[in-house]
Amino acid sequence: MTKRFLFLTVLLLGSFTTFAQWNFYDAKDTYVFTDTAYIRSAPSTGKPAIDTLFAADNVNVTQRLEETLTLKGITANWVKISYTKNSVQREGYIWSGLLAFNPIGRGDTHFFSGANRVVTWDTVLNRGKVTVQVMQMEI
Repeated sequence: MTKRFLFLTVLLLGSFTTFAQWNFYDAKDTYVFTDTAYIRSAPSTGKPAIDTLFAADNVNVTQRLEETLTLKGITANWVKISYTKNSVQREGYIWSGLLAFNPIGRGDTHFFSGANRVVTWDTVLNRGKVTVQVMQMEI
């Protein structure tokens, strides 16, 4: 019973943490997590790219938008960002699935993680009234 409780607790906390990590709020400093991220003129992949950022580039999320996009099994909101590139302050839109989760750091050292894609979504346990689903993510 203790092992089952621990498994469910870890599973639920892990799921909540993953969900909460893309709930950006205004003035959230974070980093680009993907190799190449296109900054858009509006929140849509159909809009022109106005700039390109690369992994570990710092951005400031200034607004979380209602528009969402699903790529590689991940659904996340578009966000408006501001950033500095070549000593010029700029702004644009990026899909938040390309940004790091809750970065931490001290001085010039920063640690961050993100998701690359959802690998599987399986029902693991279905006994009586409880159904537990596990989402595995490639990180």
